[in-house]
Amino acid sequence: MVLNGADYINVNNLIITGTGATYALSCHLWNQADNNTFTNCTFNAPATGTVTTLSPFSISGSATTATAAGISGNNNILNSCTANGGYYGIALTGQSVAIPATGNQVLNCNIKEFYLYGMYNATQNGAINSGCVIERPTRTDVSTFYGIYVSSCINHMADKNRIRKSFSGNTASTSTNYGIYITGDASIGNENKFINNLISEMNGNGTLYGIYSTGADYWQAYHNTISLDFAAATTTSLTNGIYSSGTLAYDVRNNMITISRGGAATNKHCLYFTTPGIATCNYNNLFINAPGTTNVGYNGASYASLAAWQGASGYDANSVSANPSYISPATGNYRPSSSSVDNICVGLGILDDITNILRSAIDPDPGAYEFSLSPKMPEQQHCLHLVRQVVIPMLKLFQLKLETMEQQY
Repeated sequence: MVLNGADYINVNNLIITGTGATYALSCHLWNQADNNTFTNCTFNAPATGTVTTLSPFSISGSATTATAAGISGNNNILNSCTANGGYYGIALTGQSVAIPATGNQVLNCNIKEFYLYGMYNATQNGAINSGCVIERPTRTDVSTFYGIYVSSCINHMADKNRIRKSFSGNTASTSTNYGIYITGDASIGNENKFINNLISEMNGNGTLYGIYSTGADYWQAYHNTISLDFAAATTTSLTNGIYSSGTLAYDVRNNMITISRGGAATNKHCLYFTTPGIATCNYNNLFINAPGTTNVGYNGASYASLAAWQGASGYDANSVSANPSYISPATGNYRPSSSSVDNICVGLGILDDITNILRSAIDPDPGAYEFSLSPKMPEQQHCLHLVRQVVIPMLKLFQLKLETMEQQY
């Protein structure tokens, strides 16, 4: 299916399959295809191909390639769709840094079994990747894993995504593993945002990064849970929760980073900043309990403990290092159950969590999940509680007084 400059088309509940072994842009938009909406659709491309001309869904500046720069499309929305296979799962490409595509959104989609890139974003302004599941649960012929790839974008929002099972079909693979990959600068007031994402089950044996920023500036990582806990790994490759080689402001707060990955690697860090003194970094939980040489942070030198990291780097003055005791990682539930990480953060204007539970505006929890050690009472239950505990006793007391007065007269 090709939309060549087509606008305002709504496509619902359609299955679109590309079968070409070397060429299958199953659903492709280009040449200023704007304001189109796809809802509850399934896009299929070959799940064994390894060439760049395979993609279930793409928007680009060329009729024949998934990621060519050029006049492509704006304000297109994918909602509750599935993209299977391909070299790219879903690809959004604009014309240039100076003339980006605007307003494209990928919402609540399943992006599965791609060869290299799950959600690919290049030269976009205001693109949204929200509520998606990005994974390779069964694919055996795999290469480097890029869960969400963001290149030369501004005002990008990636939130409430579950990026997982990067090498589940081939855990012996030594290919590099990036949960979120950021390259290219944004600017003040146009920061790229990564919020309430869950990065887990990153189960290969190669170099591993939860969030990787190469030379990128002006981005914010808030309330992400990064669990690099593949205990069966035998790798000696490095493992970093968040890595950045940026040279201008980036902001890392209210995150949950846990590392218990197996293997005797000598380079495991929760945080790894190549340039000292650049980041805002605080109110995180940084917990590492793994074999090999482990460190909380790197900022010109490695620091094994949180106290050492705090004293030498000036970062994470209000952070902790505690086992969050995730409720059930085996079933994908990474909600903490430990009081050590409850209410330790600062309000950053994030209204809810990955499951749409309201966050505290004052002292929220780190990571993607807002939680309470006692069940939080819904508004209706709270009202009922007040009625039972306050209003009814008052009414009973008033009734008793009336009865007493009646007896007296």
